[in-house]
Amino acid sequence: MTSSASPYALALFTAFALIGCLPTGQDGTSSSSGGSSGSSGSSGDGGAEGGTTTAGQACLDTATAFATAAKRCGGDYDAERTAFIKDLANGDCNSVSIRNEAELRNQCIPSFASISCSDLTQQRFAPSCAEQIIRDK
Repeated sequence: MTSSASPYALALFTAFALIGCLPTGQDGTSSSSGGSSGSSGSSGDGGAEGGTTTAGQACLDTATAFATAAKRCGGDYDAERTAFIKDLANGDCNSVSIRNEAELRNQCIPSFASISCSDLTQQRFAPSCAEQIIRDK
């Protein structure tokens, strides 16, 4: 169960990188229109239980889509999902903002259903996935 050592999650971390480096407004949300951010909730396991924020749910949905693609390509679903949440959300999807939730949900997440294993391992993700998940902490 080495979640951080996952080649898929490492690739995703690189592609989604610059987390927390985007300018944010006073409320902690990004300044892009169409973005969405949750405002409360404190589940330490990534929000799998009740109390998940809107941004937290988007993060979890992205983690699920990513882990499903990694599993299709020979990765371990649980390890990849855990690594995604650990690496991109510091272990808690409720501690993130989403740059543009509409773009994330309409383009990025669906792209994982059809991404080739070669593209997945070589970090060639859809441009709509870039810098979407922004750590608040």
